[in-house]
Amino acid sequence: MRKRVWLAGILAGSILLSACGRNEKDKAQEKKDDPAQNSQEQTQQQTPEETPAPDPAQPPETAENKAVPQELAAVSTALHDWDEGRMENLRLACQAVHGAVIPAGGSFSFNEALGERTEEKGYRPAIAFENGEKVMEVGGGVCQVSTTLFNAVLLSGMEVTERSPHFSPASYVPIGQDATVSYGDLDFQFINNFKNPVYVYTKYEPGAVTCWIIGAREDKPEESRVLLEYSGAIGFNTQEKVDPVQTEEKTVEYGHEGYNAGILQYARWADGRVYERSFPSYYDPVDTVITYNKDPKKAEAEKKAAAEKKAKEVKERQDAGRKTTEKNKRDKENKEEQKAVIISLGN
Repeated sequence: MRKRVWLAGILAGSILLSACGRNEKDKAQEKKDDPAQNSQEQTQQQTPEETPAPDPAQPPETAENKAVPQELAAVSTALHDWDEGRMENLRLACQAVHGAVIPAGGSFSFNEALGERTEEKGYRPAIAFENGEKVMEVGGGVCQVSTTLFNAVLLSGMEVTERSPHFSPASYVPIGQDATVSYGDLDFQFINNFKNPVYVYTKYEPGAVTCWIIGAREDKPEESRVLLEYSGAIGFNTQEKVDPVQTEEKTVEYGHEGYNAGILQYARWADGRVYERSFPSYYDPVDTVITYNKDPKKAEAEKKAAAEKKAKEVKERQDAGRKTTEKNKRDKENKEEQKAVIISLGN
């Protein structure tokens, strides 16, 4: 009987979460002949029709009322970049994570769930950051899914075992609440430290990414929060350099402040258990870089010399003009004097 109650509850939650995807697909199908439909609606059509049901083979050894599955935590993050490639990457990442089952004591790896992000899997080039620089990378943007899941895990009270902040704060979560990933390098991982299995459900829809953590009632915290412990800005400098290859006389790459921040994961259960964990984040400042195609001091000296030369040439032309004017004036006066003498002699 316990197995049936557990399975029925899980399937009910599974059907509820997947119904949105089917409704969106039906709506998109009704409009398939409309050329105005954009890629966002096409993305919805590709959402899996069925949510993988968790394996009930090992139901928790608890009372039936405690074993009934329910939402332990749910988090949504808004989409701020409507690039088609990025949106498709988000959809594929959500699809890869959706339905993950983490048994009691088991662990979850975001990179293992997604695998390498390749074009063969459908991932597209989108903006990502590499050493603080914006680059186009296949699978760019999937960090929003790992970040959304990170926040859901924090609120569920589970233990995070690996998490790294971005180079700069993410726009879709408060400072310190992001989790970047890079296949083969940076991962997001957590452990199910509960007595019962938990299930991860994810959904992408144009405008938002949502993650749910589903588990047994006894594992749901009575209270859970994510608190900002500290946050401070880190100043940046201005650098000047010379690039003779640069065609423009001067270019400016504007920098920005960095930040040092820390958040606190807090969860408390009805039986008095409390779990707290701090997560520090350091976001590098970026210096403003001014690039000249010539040494600025040399360029300034050359500019000053050119200005002085031009001023000298102008002065020489002005002096020459004055001399010519004075000569013409004297010649005219001499002619008038000669004419007056001739007239006087004639009289």
